[in-house]
Amino acid sequence: MTDPVAAAQASSGFRQLALCWFRRKDYEQAKALMEDADRLYDDYDTWLKEGWAFEREMSDKGVRTVRIRFDEQSFLLFCATHAMPRDGVARAEWAAYEAIRRVTPPARR
Repeated sequence: MTDPVAAAQASSGFRQLALCWFRRKDYEQAKALMEDADRLYDDYDTWLKEGWAFEREMSDKGVRTVRIRFDEQSFLLFCATHAMPRDGVARAEWAAYEAIRRVTPPARR
């Protein structure tokens, strides 16, 4: 999936990364949906700690992160529409898509 916004950001030197961000109350159910559940952390607290560490690492590299709160229905629809397995690649692509969608005004008809 080619991301025109990422290409434009790369050419301008602006770097931003959208992260699929889970809430505590949703983590176990979201994990159960994933085809790569074995690659996710066993519990939310560990996932959260690693998420914060990843954000700090990206910040140190000059990359701004944007948290996109996981939404089960939106994620499942995205996977079905794009014929993607429910895995880490899909989570990253979905988060990027949502970040762009949220800042792009709807087209006029």
